[in-house]
Amino acid sequence: MIVLERLAGDVAASSSGTVAVYASDVSFETTILLGCALCQPLVTQTEVSCQAGQTPSCTDEIAAVMLKLETFIEDLVKVSAPVSVAKKDAVLQADLVTAYTAGNAMENAASASDQVGFQAGLAAFRQNLARIVADSAGIAGSH
Repeated sequence: MIVLERLAGDVAASSSGTVAVYASDVSFETTILLGCALCQPLVTQTEVSCQAGQTPSCTDEIAAVMLKLETFIEDLVKVSAPVSVAKKDAVLQADLVTAYTAGNAMENAASASDQVGFQAGLAAFRQNLARIVADSAGIAGSH
């Protein structure tokens, strides 16, 4: 709920940006998401286990990914996409929200020691992460 309240304030205060500024913001946020040190096990490793003994570490990694996704979404709202990239922006934002939802699934599964659920959430997260990277590249190529 707090995230939604912050987003509402960001939408109200948002300003229109140029394609170059918007594309730069998207590229920057994508780099931050991919470069997050604590996020790396979830972003890059082929196999991740979140067994009961590893839950604190997994929880920290998931929380880091969720924070980066929240920040990415919030920062996109602060500078509204120019009309020429509005459709690409809508796709990117949908993929960010879907990745965030997958992060919630991972978090819930990790808390319940549900390895199957965790792996399903991780697969969905990584699939959407690949889409986010592609969306970002498409927006960066628009200017």
